[in-house]
Amino acid sequence: MKYSYRRIENILNILSEYQGDVPLDNHLRKLFKNHKNWGSKDRRVYRECCFAYYRYFANLPLTNETITMLYEQFEAGLGFISEYNPYTQYEKALSDNIVLYELGEWFKQQAPLYVTGSLVKLQELDAQLTNKDIEHSFNELLIEVNSRVSDQTFPLINELQIMDKGSIETCANLPINKDSNVWDCCSGGGGKSLEIMRRYSPKSLVASDIRKKSLSNLQKRAVTIGRPIQTKVIDASTDAIDFKPNFIFIDAPCSGSGTWRRNPDRSANFTLADLARYTEIQEMILLKTSKNLQSGDHLVYVTCSVFKDENENQVKKAQEMGLELVNQGVIGGFSENSDYFYRAIFKKK
Repeated sequence: MKYSYRRIENILNILSEYQGDVPLDNHLRKLFKNHKNWGSKDRRVYRECCFAYYRYFANLPLTNETITMLYEQFEAGLGFISEYNPYTQYEKALSDNIVLYELGEWFKQQAPLYVTGSLVKLQELDAQLTNKDIEHSFNELLIEVNSRVSDQTFPLINELQIMDKGSIETCANLPINKDSNVWDCCSGGGGKSLEIMRRYSPKSLVASDIRKKSLSNLQKRAVTIGRPIQTKVIDASTDAIDFKPNFIFIDAPCSGSGTWRRNPDRSANFTLADLARYTEIQEMILLKTSKNLQSGDHLVYVTCSVFKDENENQVKKAQEMGLELVNQGVIGGFSENSDYFYRAIFKKK
């Protein structure tokens, strides 16, 4: 019993000290390094209970009673009982065709691991997972694993792409061909750049971002899978470019509200002021990048957001900038057991 009391006290202290300024995972890793006396089982319990608080009980006050109740449910091993839905307060702000109840149920589920890339290497990984009796599915160049696996146990993962199924679908059925000069102007780690290269083999692809480290990681990943990509440090909201794309892919900086089940702590540290900041950046990127297109060229705008201000309302602004809407809509989500994405395809008038 004393052991449980100590764990409950430590969980409460960890959550009370966490300010939300860094991802919870990062905060816990640093904390665990400073507490060498916590064994592996303690660290697992603290990690799972801290994430469980943000996933199931963040609407309750952070008290000893709340954490005791959470810990008892965890120890029972029967799953958590909770009506918490972090999107309830934003119901009127949701994009069309996104259902509040489904968002709540989706948020409580652990996100699966999706792996894509070379068919030959996927087949190898499929065989390795099967040999280890790890439950998974493999179809259409995509492996889905619902249990925890790592690249330490399966090094082959480093030669493939970890990428959500919905994220992959945002790259499907795009008007790109072998004559296209593509600019992925907010590439981040470049998962979508690599997927576009794999699907379409365009004439050229420039991946840019404001973060040099992300681009360096992209270059390493591209070499690993044999898809060299040109990278440039560019702020797409302000900088001029020295090349001429005829297809622009905008994976826009956004609230990330369509991925909150992966990082439930983000939902508790999000404010409407954050939303306003993102929508301003999105509009600046749309305005700046669209000026680099000629009549008949295409632009794709993508967010991992469930909010109308970042989705439909930005589409309206893009149309006012001289972009003709080809189609728009939600990709992924609850029914697909994937993250939520919003995609709009435009053609320059």
